[in-house]
Amino acid sequence: MVTGVVMLSIGPSSNPWRQTYLQPALGEPSTSSQIALLHILISVAAYQRACRECIGSNHVLPTRKVGNYTGGLWVGKFLKTQTYQEIVDERASGEMGRLCGRCSRAENFEVHARSGDLRVKKYLGDERKVSSSFLCLVSPVFKEMLSLPMNEGQRRLRERGDKPVKYLQLEGDSPEAVLHTFKSLYGSDPQMLNLNPGEILGVAVFVYKWELAKRFQFAAMHWTMSPRANSYRPETRDDAWQLLLASYWFRYAPGFSFLTFWMAGELPGHSMCEQINKMKDRELGLSLALGIEELRRVMVNRISETGNGLCLHCFLTKPDDFLAKQASCPIPRQHIL
Repeated sequence: MVTGVVMLSIGPSSNPWRQTYLQPALGEPSTSSQIALLHILISVAAYQRACRECIGSNHVLPTRKVGNYTGGLWVGKFLKTQTYQEIVDERASGEMGRLCGRCSRAENFEVHARSGDLRVKKYLGDERKVSSSFLCLVSPVFKEMLSLPMNEGQRRLRERGDKPVKYLQLEGDSPEAVLHTFKSLYGSDPQMLNLNPGEILGVAVFVYKWELAKRFQFAAMHWTMSPRANSYRPETRDDAWQLLLASYWFRYAPGFSFLTFWMAGELPGHSMCEQINKMKDRELGLSLALGIEELRRVMVNRISETGNGLCLHCFLTKPDDFLAKQASCPIPRQHIL
């Protein structure tokens, strides 16, 4: 219930009411001249104010500096009370959630952005949209596909109505992996540091496919070499195997060496057949398993005690000999022999 209204005719910077009712937590007001001209109308009970945007517990909504708006209101209520509109289309509700999530992340409100993500997932499935101009800056593969007249890129470019809109349908990629990839590169969500091995592997496959591996070396180091990654035990060999595959697709040599050494030393006598059978690329799985068996042989016979695993560079260049050091090896110190 509104208990009183105060009419203000002075600028907000010198107004003590602003300190009381327009808390910084609700957002910064619009330009002082605009507020002064509008003679800000403050409702003591409703906390209405003229702001650039409003951030609530489940949304962030741009109001283009014209919304007298309570921070706790839901987006739909704002549309009905301020613009006399109502969201009746599910896709429109999903698009609103996408906009709210994007605005929240721009201001580092990750908790609010997650609720927008839930709305997107509910009404739009797992569809994620990324600007094509942004993709051209991220990956050389995207740049070639979207800017040059390549058949693959042109086949995927669509037109909508009378306005040609370039967008790329990534049918074979996991929406979750795409989201984690870009949030790891450009986001501010600390939860990306705690992805589980399956999610890390999904990111690694996407990163390798679109030639982003060089930009993920720091992330790969944390995911495959952190104390959390070092705490695996034989009963969690599925997790270690997924991280090993991730280090392979990230092309992160230290993690690859560490994890192959760990699996050879900590899993004596354990077969890799269960892990290989879950893979689509059986040839890669068999090569990794044979390489780990070679490491076990060296460790059991005490031929070498360097503490090194397989060298990723030599594993990629000469798959018929997993332990031999190639003449072109850039990191010879990682070899067990």
